[in-house]
Amino acid sequence: MTTVARSDDRGDGEPALGWAEAAPVALIEATAGGRATACNDRWRDFAGLGPGGPPEGLAERLHPEDAPAWLRSLADGAPFEADCRLRGGDGRHRWFRIRVAPRRDAAGEVSSWVAACSDVDDLVRARDDLRRACADLEQFASIAAHDLQEPLRKVQAFGERLAARCGPLLDERGRDYLARMFAAVARLRGLIRDVLAYSRAEAPCRPTPRVDLSAVAAEVVDDLAEAIERSGGVVEVGPLPTARADPAQMRQLLQNLIANSLKFARPGEPPRVRVSGRVDPGGACAIEVADDGLGFEPGDAERIFEPFRRLHGRGEREGSGMGLAICRRIAERHGGSITAEGAPGAGAVFRVSIPDDPTSTR
Repeated sequence: MTTVARSDDRGDGEPALGWAEAAPVALIEATAGGRATACNDRWRDFAGLGPGGPPEGLAERLHPEDAPAWLRSLADGAPFEADCRLRGGDGRHRWFRIRVAPRRDAAGEVSSWVAACSDVDDLVRARDDLRRACADLEQFASIAAHDLQEPLRKVQAFGERLAARCGPLLDERGRDYLARMFAAVARLRGLIRDVLAYSRAEAPCRPTPRVDLSAVAAEVVDDLAEAIERSGGVVEVGPLPTARADPAQMRQLLQNLIANSLKFARPGEPPRVRVSGRVDPGGACAIEVADDGLGFEPGDAERIFEPFRRLHGRGEREGSGMGLAICRRIAERHGGSITAEGAPGAGAVFRVSIPDDPTSTR
């Protein structure tokens, strides 16, 4: 196509990028040294290049903070992929997902480069706005939690003073009132803690190195040792894969799921919890937490993940009803999912999937 300018061709009279005008992205071809030799109209339109004029490559258009990474790949002859800012013909920078691959000759040396640039400016800016909003939300939640905890501490302190000073003088009803007050304070403290954890789980996770989930699960079981001993139950942890995930959120997820299984044991029977994992054919990390407890009606498989949802009365089981809601938010913030399967009296199985690609996180 005449709209694709280049200084040479493939030898058959057809420009090497003649097919490129049908591509939905901006395309550039460059020499082994990075000098642009051809581009399609999408790149010309963005860069403000006139038709038929010499093309410009990435080095001329990359933001100064982003250029060094590409120049290192160019020097090393290595493929390059990153979100970078490119300067358009209007002088303003936009975010692009840039993928550059080397072509090699028979001797294995780089002979040329081909770059594909997809405009992701709206997505990156929306993601940044979301991160700022989530940071503001977490800060607000932390401040609110602190401000709510302060009067609770006073209620607890004065209640304890009242019990110490007047407890022997109170009748059975008075002592019951004090006990209920202390129980209400404890419930509200737990609720504040869980709401704060939920708000933190709203924040998009940051791409991280791989996390050893076996090590995380061992720490969680150690943290829950007292609850396990009190229930008389057993928690079996099989080999777990590694995952690209936030370590603190993975710990929260496993702790909530295991604690949930311990809590909803069948009356008079010690709970048995099994934690297993694998890497599925698509590369995602799959985690399964299964128990032999109370289970639930199949129709409640989605409802149990709703915030503050309780299938049992407050007097029957402790908790705020936020544990599984937090698990869902953690899974979703890693671009994954969590599902539940159960039947009354036959236990429950929770399945979590965390994708291996950190760019899929939301």
